[in-house]
Amino acid sequence: MTVKLIINTNEAAEKAALSYAARIAKRMHTDLFVFSVMPRPETAVVYTGMDGAVAMSYGAAEASREAQEARRQAIDALFAASLESEDFPKASARLEHFTDFAAYQIVREAIVGGPLLIPRSAGNEDQELAYAFKRVLMEARLPVVLAPMGDVSLNTAVIAWDGSAEASRAIRFHLDLIKAHDRVIIAQNPDDISSVNAGAHSDPAELQAWLKACQLPTEIVTFGGKIADGLQGLAEKEGAGLIVSGAYGHSRIGEFLFGGATRGLLKSETGPALALAH
Repeated sequence: MTVKLIINTNEAAEKAALSYAARIAKRMHTDLFVFSVMPRPETAVVYTGMDGAVAMSYGAAEASREAQEARRQAIDALFAASLESEDFPKASARLEHFTDFAAYQIVREAIVGGPLLIPRSAGNEDQELAYAFKRVLMEARLPVVLAPMGDVSLNTAVIAWDGSAEASRAIRFHLDLIKAHDRVIIAQNPDDISSVNAGAHSDPAELQAWLKACQLPTEIVTFGGKIADGLQGLAEKEGAGLIVSGAYGHSRIGEFLFGGATRGLLKSETGPALALAH
């Protein structure tokens, strides 16, 4: 198993994500694989019947190639500095640069291995990796972790439990990541249990019993109000470094128009890491 991290956003987000990924990999006693994905510079070339237009496009491709090389060098330096600052063994870490569509490469990496981390900024619609993040989560239906923007404790993980299939997949997919924490809180808003999810399986005590069999110490906490606000408030109060949640239990159109727990969690640029599955 390997902790995987894609970085190709901005230095602040990349630095925070690298630090978190290294700390998680150490906790899980596993390797760290960091990769960047940049588009092919040749895609900047637009062929037309005009020689001048072709020449201008070739110049744009060369400029793109040079800019990408500069970014790779900056990522190389940041990667080395992060390993040193987190005292992570170099023999257990590697960095690769890919030239491809980011969404395709991320899906390939998410299929096999341990947690797949993406910088927190990918949760915002206008960010560079936003499409790749949504493709992995919604189309490929693979688990993904949005790394925090700042330093967080690895002591406590909060699981958002409503008895839904999405929440169940999030826990099963991210179980190894959850186990990297010393303490687990099962959080539930009783008012948010839908008629579809209502029943014995939505009882947090059932999940607690299953996690106990996985040798995870847990406690149950209930809260009211909006789901995202309640989870973030609980995480802040308990000093949690991770929120595990099902994503888009309602339709994405409904969440976009009327808001929802997933959208509320993604809008926050602070707080713990988000381990999601749809």
